[in-house]
Amino acid sequence: MKFREYIRDHLFIVVMEMIAVIICNIFMGAFKVQAGLCAAVTAAILLAAAAGLFWDYARKRKYYTDMQESLQALDQKYLIAETLEEPDFYEGRLINEMIRELEKSMYEHVAGARKYAGDFKDYIEMWVHEVKLPIAGLMLRVKNLKDELESEMPDEPMEMVEKESMNASEGVFSEDHDRDELKGSAGISDKTSEKKSDMIEERLAELSEIEVQLKRINDYTEQVLYYARSENAEKDYVIRETRLGSTVSAVLQTNRSMILAGNITLKIHDLDRTVVTDSKWLEFILGQFLSNSIRYTAGEAEPEIEIYSEEEAGNTILHFRDNGAGIPAEDIGRIWDKAFTGNNGRLGAQQDKAYLGSTGMGLYIVKKLCSKLGHKAEAESVQGEYTDFRIVFGKNDIFKI
Repeated sequence: MKFREYIRDHLFIVVMEMIAVIICNIFMGAFKVQAGLCAAVTAAILLAAAAGLFWDYARKRKYYTDMQESLQALDQKYLIAETLEEPDFYEGRLINEMIRELEKSMYEHVAGARKYAGDFKDYIEMWVHEVKLPIAGLMLRVKNLKDELESEMPDEPMEMVEKESMNASEGVFSEDHDRDELKGSAGISDKTSEKKSDMIEERLAELSEIEVQLKRINDYTEQVLYYARSENAEKDYVIRETRLGSTVSAVLQTNRSMILAGNITLKIHDLDRTVVTDSKWLEFILGQFLSNSIRYTAGEAEPEIEIYSEEEAGNTILHFRDNGAGIPAEDIGRIWDKAFTGNNGRLGAQQDKAYLGSTGMGLYIVKKLCSKLGHKAEAESVQGEYTDFRIVFGKNDIFKI
């Protein structure tokens, strides 16, 4: 609060006081009051007015300066009312009262918003768990159907021919025309068996595709669940020592159908290391990396994903490297942004390629969870050559204390 601004704000009062002094001197002159006495009265009035202005400025300046300093020091500005002292002037008390009313109204509004967000989060979590049940049932049904079809695959046609030939050699068939009939029936059986095999293989291929699509639906529901929990991830995770090899194996087993469908070659090595993290959240993070790698290696002549770890500067670094489409240089810095799909995602949508489709949420959630867990998510890529996703695990022994 500047004195110049204060005087400018009280300029009308100062002018009125000066006019009052002039009028007082006119009246004293009319009544022939001595000049010395007039000067003394004028000086007393001016000194009293100036002292009043300085005193008022001093107390208000302290109040507003304290308010500004408190406001700048606070991260949560709405708590300003809690830091203010009760002033000794009416305007200050009025301001404090209004700030408290605003704060109370804001608290009620925020409490309502938090309750709504909490209820919505609970509903989303409940919905995800409910919708995962029929998805799991469908996946199990598809697996059972595949097992049934595989068990119905006909035996090799030659086995039937050999069996009939053996019966013929034992005297069951004694004439040549009987053997001709055997060969004819065997030929018909061969064609029937071959046709049945082709039909079963076609059905198995269809079921495998359905299984892959069900897995994608399941992954998207998992993504919704983890996104809903990511705001308060610290309430859900349990930090402990976790073996990278075991976690990666669990992720690969969960995504087995997609890996087989993509005919992807896996190179797994150097995973006999332990990191400090939450295994459940880490499985989700690695699942997102694997899903991205599978998606963008689809269509490659020899799709390959390499997963390994290394030690660097006291940190453990886990690599997910693929030889897929790669990420354009202009997109690499934005892949962690919310809902960012990039050129690859837009290209897939324009060409109606499901394997290139992207929501732009997976890596955003990964970055958020890594930050909550104290890890660092990085990516390096050359378009058309490779993409290397990395998680940097720092050394943390605090949990042992």
